[in-house]
Amino acid sequence: MGYLFFLLSKIAAVIKSIAVKNCGNIAKGAKNSVIINIIRAFGCVIVSFVVALFAGLEQLDTTGTVIAVFAGVCNGVSLFSWVLAVNNASICTVETFCMTGGVVLPLIVSPFIFAGESVSIFQWTGSALLFVAMFCLTKSSGKRKLSFGTWVLLITSGLANFGCVLTKKLFTEFSKGKTEVFQLYTFAFVLATLFIIFLFFPRKKAEDRPKFSSKVIMYIFVAIVMLYTFEYFATLSASYLDSAIYYPLSYIISMPLNFLTDTLVYKEKITLNNIVGIVLVTLSGVLINF
Repeated sequence: MGYLFFLLSKIAAVIKSIAVKNCGNIAKGAKNSVIINIIRAFGCVIVSFVVALFAGLEQLDTTGTVIAVFAGVCNGVSLFSWVLAVNNASICTVETFCMTGGVVLPLIVSPFIFAGESVSIFQWTGSALLFVAMFCLTKSSGKRKLSFGTWVLLITSGLANFGCVLTKKLFTEFSKGKTEVFQLYTFAFVLATLFIIFLFFPRKKAEDRPKFSSKVIMYIFVAIVMLYTFEYFATLSASYLDSAIYYPLSYIISMPLNFLTDTLVYKEKITLNNIVGIVLVTLSGVLINF
């Protein structure tokens, strides 16, 4: 079941990525990015509340609440930095930086946090191949030179993603609360984090306020549904899979999907580096699950 939940979460993540990037392409700018993500987070709070209500709304324990706060802050920063970064780089480029924070750092800390878990030489080798694949895909997937600000956003996105993926496993290991309630708490703190970010932006005149088209509203709606679906199934899969498989597997599946998205949807050019990167991802998957 863990692999099935994982696959569902990755499909939802790809659809979410397309919707979010399309939002950013239409309503550009940092201010619009924050507003779009606040709307997304608010929609996810509503969806989470309805789902949690049917599942049996109950109070999280103290540990679960602390983890939810950390998850909310990390997700809020991740959403904000991801949207800004993806406007200046391809999805593959952004996602491969997220991979660094989502695979390498969790594998380093997992044996010290989760009792009974270890990382084998095969899983370290597979993760190293993923790291090489990251540079292959990053080198080939951008149409334009990355600015210093974009590099900062990419690094921030990677670190925030580290917190995002770690909290799912932390919750399943150390809290007895329901997943549906955890999602509600998490998105509530995502909304709070994004609102705080919004307060740092200078106010605009009435005529400068963003005007969202029907297409943007449609993409936001799709992103809300897919974001909740991704978070829900990713948290469920974390309860079935060990860290040494769970974290690398996320990018073994998502990197080829992101490559196809860049190629088929956004018409990125296919290069030899693309092919080498995808081959390395496939080989790393064999090693990690050896």
